[in-house]
Amino acid sequence: MCAICMNLRHWHTMTYLCKLKKQNCDKGRRGIATLNLTIILGFVLLLAVFLAQSNKLVKKNYEIRTYQDNLKEQQALAKKMEIKLTEASSVENLEQASKNLNLIAVDKIKYLKSLQASVALSSYQQTSSVNP
Repeated sequence: MCAICMNLRHWHTMTYLCKLKKQNCDKGRRGIATLNLTIILGFVLLLAVFLAQSNKLVKKNYEIRTYQDNLKEQQALAKKMEIKLTEASSVENLEQASKNLNLIAVDKIKYLKSLQASVALSSYQQTSSVNP
């Protein structure tokens, strides 16, 4: 029923006026139905956008968690490798390797003293390439 019919108190009068102004009542109903449909479609569209964005967010969080786990594994592996390197380069291991390779251990080390004023000169003589 239209707004005019709603204000009238007599049912017979409302029915009669609605029949006379049926076009106005139908237009009002169509307008309200269109508005309702538009609002519902708007909510459905917003819901679809929200779900798509939520899906992307969950996917990115999963990727970040995977990368963080991979990083932790690589850091643990780097620590293990560093420990192995330290063990391999320890003095005991180097001494054992030198014995296995039949190397002789040095008892005394003598260092050469450098003189500040010493200069090395070349005995190179320049010869001319042109013969007279």
